[in-house]
Amino acid sequence: MQTNNIPKGTFQITLTNALQYLIMGLFYIAVTKTNALTQTDIGALSILSFLSSTIILITGLALPTALTKFASEKLGKNQTEEAASVQKTVTKTVL
Repeated sequence: MQTNNIPKGTFQITLTNALQYLIMGLFYIAVTKTNALTQTDIGALSILSFLSSTIILITGLALPTALTKFASEKLGKNQTEEAASVQKTVTKTVL
């Protein structure tokens, strides 16, 4: 197992999340400055964003843990095809 990829992967995940928050913040700034949406619309958008994030969190909560367990178990046994199969199954489920 290569542990030198762990900091790189962690940094990539952190950077992705930070960019998502930055883009969302810029979107709200642009919408409020241009008066493209009313206050009611912005409130509804906030509620829909919250509900969407909550549903995604609840439905995908166990998948990363299961993927880590089963893929690492298969890779530890040098079963790369089975590990790839687990990855493909989780990816199909998420999408």
